[in-house]
Order: sequence, then structure tokens, then C-alpha cells
Amino acid sequence: MIKPVLTASLLLAIFLSGCSNNSEPAQNNEAAKECEKIVQQFNQKLLSQAKSEKIQGWQLVLDNPTCFLSDAVKIAQTEITALQNQP
Repeated sequence: MIKPVLTASLLLAIFLSGCSNNSEPAQNNEAAKECEKIVQQFNQKLLSQAKSEKIQGWQLVLDNPTCFLSDAVKIAQTEITALQNQP
């Protein structure tokens, strides 16, 4: 599993990457607001001590890949597997 210092850096690195490719400004704004909510939920769950909460946080990345950088999906899969393999 990623060390706490790297996790903190990761949190900063995988935030909003551009929530929508739509050219409509109003829709882009709504998509960005929705991504902000998802990222906040992600942060809260990752800061939890409970393994199940952390898994749910990483699942948010898998469920909402457009709200995160492309590398985040692979990282999320790795983290979920690592958490599931912990005793």
C-alpha cells in the first residue's frame, strides 16, 4: 500500500483533470461542480481509518474516471487490491 506521505501527494495529484469535453459552458460548470463533490467524498473516505471506507473512496475513482487524471484509475485498482489483501 502507498505510504501516508505518498497518499497525501497522490491526493493532490489526481484531482480534477477536466470533468467534461463538452463545449457548452453551463454544462462544463455543472460537470465541474459534480466532480468537486466527488473529489471531496474521495478525500473524506481516504482519510478514514476504516478499510471499507478507503475502498469506497477508491471506488469513486473507478466510478467517475473523468473527474480524475487518467493514471488515477490504475492507482485505484492497485489500492483496492492492496486493501482487500490486508488482514
